Amino acid sequence: MSNFFQKLADNIAFVVQFNKVNRPEAYYTIDEACNVMVNDTIGPPFERLGIVNGMVLENLKEKCLDYKYDNMLTEMRNISLFAKVANGTRQWTYQTCNEFGFYQTSNDKNDTFGDRFKVDFFIKQCMDIFSESMDAKYLEQAVSQTNEFYGGLNPNSTNVLYVHGSIDPWHALGLTASNNPNIPTVFIEGTAHCAEMYDAAKSDPPQLIEARNKILDYLAQLLTNSKM
Repeated sequence: MSNFFQKLADNIAFVVQFNKVNRPEAYYTIDEACNVMVNDTIGPPFERLGIVNGMVLENLKEKCLDYKYDNMLTEMRNISLFAKVANGTRQWTYQTCNEFGFYQTSNDKNDTFGDRFKVDFFIKQCMDIFSESMDAKYLEQAVSQTNEFYGGLNPNSTNVLYVHGSIDPWHALGLTASNNPNIPTVFIEGTAHCAEMYDAAKSDPPQLIEARNKILDYLAQLLTNSKM
């Protein structure tokens, strides 16, 4: 059942992560999902959640939510170049197991999805998909090595601009402010995941336009300095 609850929660995360970004696909937004969830006339909360689930499945061009853990393992263990997970899903999962160790967990019984998928659930996936050696101790060591190598939130980087949006859930793990001129940051209020990387649109908010201009100025500065 952990996988079932995690899949439902992942639907909400999907809506938030890609909220109003200029993707070619027209994804549902936070406003649209919330309008369903707060509409008592639709039915009880679980029916409203079912509708939101259907909205996400429509975006993903899927007909049903496959929550079976064994099916997920079979899919993730497929190393064929033409496998569905070869689009980056398997590679990304391996990175979380071997480098990052960050997962979207639910640990408290009072949370919306309860304590159904704690970090142990994701560590078990690492062990079941890749290797039994990828246990909690392995993951802790891997994360320590990653933070030591890259510097965590104090990176010793040059020619790198750190950009995040306030709605993007991943910004919690990123560098959003810095007093070091060698480690510049751009934090965009009200935008979601990688909003600045998509094509510009007439509907873009002023802060996104400003952020793109800052990024272009930074790149121009790097190129100018490289010629000197």
